[in-house]
Amino acid sequence: SGIHGKDVLQDLASGEPVPGGGAAAALCGALSAALAEMAANLTLGKKKYEQRAAELTAASAQAKRLRLELERLMEDDASAFYQLSQIRKTPQTPENDTAGRSALIEDALEKASAAPLSIMAATAESVRLLECVEKIAAPGIKSDLGVGALFCRAALLGAALNVRVNAKMLKDRERAQVLAKKAESMDVFAERAEALYKRTLSLTI
Repeated sequence: SGIHGKDVLQDLASGEPVPGGGAAAALCGALSAALAEMAANLTLGKKKYEQRAAELTAASAQAKRLRLELERLMEDDASAFYQLSQIRKTPQTPENDTAGRSALIEDALEKASAAPLSIMAATAESVRLLECVEKIAAPGIKSDLGVGALFCRAALLGAALNVRVNAKMLKDRERAQVLAKKAESMDVFAERAEALYKRTLSLTI
């Protein structure tokens, strides 16, 4: 898929279908983790918070792990969608009968659903981390956490949309319901992200 650093926006803006909305959701998640990492690192440099250094160091390390994981998930999502699109483009032949082709598409749809579910899981961890850093970080950094919370919400809702779109196309309706319910189970983290944003917003009034 070739998603790398500063080229990501150019890749998204191209006329190609990959990367798309799923990768953009992962990017939002990665941005939220980066903001949590920044907030922890900035607070670490303040003498007033020396006693919280161990917590902040741990938070920074966790945020970096999540940021890198979500960057990787951008690639995973794009790769899964690319594979699905390639299978759909493959002409049907005697060697590739209807049943075999259908099974390949079903498998590809499950993989295309698994990637955004992983994005949601990693972003849910980012929400928890932002909440943790919020309790420690210097007041002047809280607005950055609020922006991070908004990115989390966008990542969660966007990834959930991708799960539901792919699940809807599955012929195995029982499996489709399982995938949709997994996505729905993480709705609470979008609500927690919204609540965190509102708490930081209240600091400006």
